[in-house]
Amino acid sequence: MDYRKSAKEILLAIGGKENLASAAHCSTRLRLIIGDNAKIDKETLENIESVDLSEVPDETFAQEILGKGCAIIPSDNIITAPADAVVETIFDTHHAVGLKLENGCEILIHVGINTVELKGQGFTAHVSEGDKVTVGQTLITFDREFIQKNGYNIITPVLVTNADDYKDVKKAVQGDVTHGEKLIEVSV
Repeated sequence: MDYRKSAKEILLAIGGKENLASAAHCSTRLRLIIGDNAKIDKETLENIESVDLSEVPDETFAQEILGKGCAIIPSDNIITAPADAVVETIFDTHHAVGLKLENGCEILIHVGINTVELKGQGFTAHVSEGDKVTVGQTLITFDREFIQKNGYNIITPVLVTNADDYKDVKKAVQGDVTHGEKLIEVSV
């Protein structure tokens, strides 16, 4: 991702630097206080690129070797079920979970990059293989600060691992996504 380009796009979309009263950030969010909300180009802001798999700093994900999808940067410490499903796999290090949705779609949610190296430290699984889960149910909780403090990127790929069974797999949203919001669309 070209962060300088994205920053320039955001600055233009909010009406320029003269319309920026103040800015603050944490590890996952940029917070802006705007002088005149009427100057905001909401459509442009909503269409600034979110995290595509090609931008994930791991070739296995970026080259879609394990499947197609996108990635999120979690703003909290919880991974929830995106739909009603059966837990097919929960890694013994609790950093990733594989689900089979009721429609046959197979999803892998992988918290962080190379976080398997933490050997489970900082992760708690709330499900087991074979469990039936419902949309919104907690699957994994994790300690984002611990993970990042140990040098790991928290970017979280969400993949359709049986993408070859579908005509198309694509991101359903741009920018921020909330729990329960559609993240990926598949076409039969």
